[in-house]
Amino acid sequence: MEGSFLRLPFPNGVWEVLVSAEGVERGLFTPEGELPLYSFVRGRVIKKDDRLGGFFVDLGPFGEGFLPFGSAGGARVGEEAVFQVARESLEGKPPRLSRRFFLPLCGCDAVFDGRARVEFLGPPGEVEPLKKRAGELGLSLRVRDAAACLGSLEGARRLLERVKGETLLWSGAYTLLLRACGGTVRTPEGKLCRGLDLLRETFGLEVPCRVESLRNLLRGFSPSREAGLLFKERVEFDGGFLLVGGAGYAWILDFNGSTAAAGVNRGGLLTAARLVKRGRLGGRLLLDPVGGSSAKDLKTEARRLFTPEGCSVLGFTNGGFLEVRCPLLGPSVSERLSRFEPSCSKRVKKDRLLLYEVLERLYALRGEAARLTLHPSREGLKEELPPLYEGRVEFSFDWRVEPDRFLLEVL
Repeated sequence: MEGSFLRLPFPNGVWEVLVSAEGVERGLFTPEGELPLYSFVRGRVIKKDDRLGGFFVDLGPFGEGFLPFGSAGGARVGEEAVFQVARESLEGKPPRLSRRFFLPLCGCDAVFDGRARVEFLGPPGEVEPLKKRAGELGLSLRVRDAAACLGSLEGARRLLERVKGETLLWSGAYTLLLRACGGTVRTPEGKLCRGLDLLRETFGLEVPCRVESLRNLLRGFSPSREAGLLFKERVEFDGGFLLVGGAGYAWILDFNGSTAAAGVNRGGLLTAARLVKRGRLGGRLLLDPVGGSSAKDLKTEARRLFTPEGCSVLGFTNGGFLEVRCPLLGPSVSERLSRFEPSCSKRVKKDRLLLYEVLERLYALRGEAARLTLHPSREGLKEELPPLYEGRVEFSFDWRVEPDRFLLEVL
């Protein structure tokens, strides 16, 4: 699949988005100052926590990470090793780590875990070289394109050799490029193009990279539709809390707590069912419970709580989420949280996010003169916006306009 990759600076992080012939596909959001997804980092196991079902790992300048028992690979307290980020951190919750290295390669996905388990989806006549190479490396392999996958395995070997001696920050752009077997990167930041040198060296890919204006990049991406992913809701319950985030087609409810896992999961299920009953959540829900409880018991309890609300409990996905389908009720969580509600202490959109939303509307005017009315707290946009729009913009400020909204009139 050929594609073009957009890298857009956002409040508190960066969006990396793939645009293919089929349209805009959701990309990855990497928070600033945190380890990106799939990064490799050296750390030391410092604590075992049976209640949460894993270990805590000291990652040096990156703080702490959490290593679940299922991904620990025989880890012991005091051991120093290389870990991979399996999930980025969520407000205050450390990143989830793994000792089983996942590499999204060109033509295949590989998991290096020291065991030669191979799943081939390619044509039978092309898999013999893959079987031999997979056995030499000791990996689990899922193949999409046998010929491309074989070439990627050599790059994977070189990458793993580098991992043994250093911390490697693996950005979402690398992942998207490898999945697409190339493509063109477009970015307003020249440093990304320079950063792709490691990717070219390791995997031998020809990766064109262009620095383009923010206006051109926004033509293929709608920040306002993606804004919900930048806002998280924290819902407290006795013994723990839920982190609720939108993922476009679903809501992810992450269970957290300081008590035994079974108690956290019961409290999380009860709280999630109450949110559905009150019309605050609906559609597809992906519940991420704390490890250590029986999957059968969780499904049984979930059916007891969610079925009266008209929901169907579908079971566990391959990614470990308990999937529940519920009726769609009321506005989405992202729609509520993107509003300014001082009485509820909700977050206000950053200037850059509101700027992108204004630009979306302005670019549709094709250079016509316009009057933009903003809340007085947004005076900083008066300096940032004009260089990004070729038409004339008159600014006015009115306290009656909500801080997260604006009025746009054609002159």
